Amino acid sequence: MDYEDLYNSCNITTGDIKQNIKQDREYYKSLFSSVQYVYPQKYQELDPHLNRYSNVYPFENNRITVKGKYTNASPMTDYKNEKKFIACQSPLAEEIELFWEMVVQENVHIIFNLTEFDNSEKYWPDSLSKQSTLELNNGMKIRLSFEDEEYYCDRNIVKRKLYIDSKVVYHVHYVGWTDNNMPKNPKHLIKLLQFADQYNKNDTKMLVHCSAGINRTVCFIILKNIIDYIVCNHARDKEIDSLLKDELKRQRENRPMVASNPFQTAFVLIFIQNVTKLINNTD
Repeated sequence: MDYEDLYNSCNITTGDIKQNIKQDREYYKSLFSSVQYVYPQKYQELDPHLNRYSNVYPFENNRITVKGKYTNASPMTDYKNEKKFIACQSPLAEEIELFWEMVVQENVHIIFNLTEFDNSEKYWPDSLSKQSTLELNNGMKIRLSFEDEEYYCDRNIVKRKLYIDSKVVYHVHYVGWTDNNMPKNPKHLIKLLQFADQYNKNDTKMLVHCSAGINRTVCFIILKNIIDYIVCNHARDKEIDSLLKDELKRQRENRPMVASNPFQTAFVLIFIQNVTKLINNTD
């Protein structure tokens, strides 16, 4: 798939999508509510202070532990039902070391940070000097060179190439999608999808986080999965409603409370419908 052509051909705006949702509000609400939530049973959390929000925590039988330590992170499946993603909260200051240990343990090759900068603790090094290093209390060193930081989409996206010893981890930070809202420009998501394909390796995982790791995070995972399915199976836009329902069901079984904002989910549906038409027109 030629992402540059797709990016240049995509002319739908967030305003267009909002208008579409407004016109068919009841349809999107019914579609969204047709897939039931799976709520976790309350359990004795190992480290409840490591939850950014007291009501957002993973299923006990589907969460990642690092050296026996609790993380608010859940393995998530791709459209083939293989656990290729990790959805997690934005790391708290006291768990930055644990976060990077998880990245190494789970063989993460690319991180998508979907938070606005002011709403998350900075867990990566600055690029103000020729080479910066973030030294952690556990002995890990995260390095970033000035030339390994690049900006895209009017500086709404920044891609960093980070080094943990000899391991390379890409960090893609999108600041154009604020909490409980829609992305500033739908075309930006095409660029994120391009990076996801470009830096995805068969034996590695993709980590995605926003603030809580349930709405923007899982909307992006659902978007990636459905686009991948469409490309591999030549699906048509008429199939997308059922694909979205299947994805909602599967991801809600992976992590509680995900995709709980119906209008963000509707945004994903309408965006995929438009992108699918563009993909099929270029086949």
